[in-house]
Amino acid sequence: MSDHSKFPSLIVLFTANLRANFELMPHVSAMIQRMRSALLAENPHPILLLDLGGAWDAASWECQVTENRAPYLVLDAMGYAAVYADGLRDEDIRGMQETVELRLMDNTRPAIWKWRDMVVNLGPNAPLPCVTWAIDDSAADGAIATGIEGCLMLYPQLGALGFVEAAWPSLKIVQAKTIPFSWDIRPDPSIVACVEFVQREAKAYAERTARSQYDEDADE
Repeated sequence: MSDHSKFPSLIVLFTANLRANFELMPHVSAMIQRMRSALLAENPHPILLLDLGGAWDAASWECQVTENRAPYLVLDAMGYAAVYADGLRDEDIRGMQETVELRLMDNTRPAIWKWRDMVVNLGPNAPLPCVTWAIDDSAADGAIATGIEGCLMLYPQLGALGFVEAAWPSLKIVQAKTIPFSWDIRPDPSIVACVEFVQREAKAYAERTARSQYDEDADE
């Protein structure tokens, strides 16, 4: 790691394409918490946690029942700062934003993330200094991220947690790597409980909706 005592660098952890894999999410959360603990044990670090899209899946019954809200509830519990909520409509983003702490983004309006005196703009078209990400595009050379003066571009990864350390405020990359998701890591029990709650609520909502539809059909 670089010397953070005088010139703190920005640590970005990011995921993408989780595809409503609710069984995997508690393991990913445990990976994130383990990395956070290791980083903070050295020095105070600004750690930005992002999801770059694809958290939902049309084939997931939880997503079908909740109109794709379910995975974002779990990501909120996992401590994400912001997510590209490509599974939600604009009106759903506005409605759900009132119930979660993370920032739900549609890639048209930038967000702001702060740590002490550090202010980072997030999202495509965000003003400098910014952390942004490629949409439906990968680096030709397979890069995890690229950095130019004042702008860090992230590339969505599949099946792995992205890790980037960037100098501040230039946002030039100090190091970048991916850590493959592992089922061998003991799952985060708080996220296991969160997933169970979300699934239970989704199932109850589906049953209420089915009963209501049945009653309407019976009245006709």
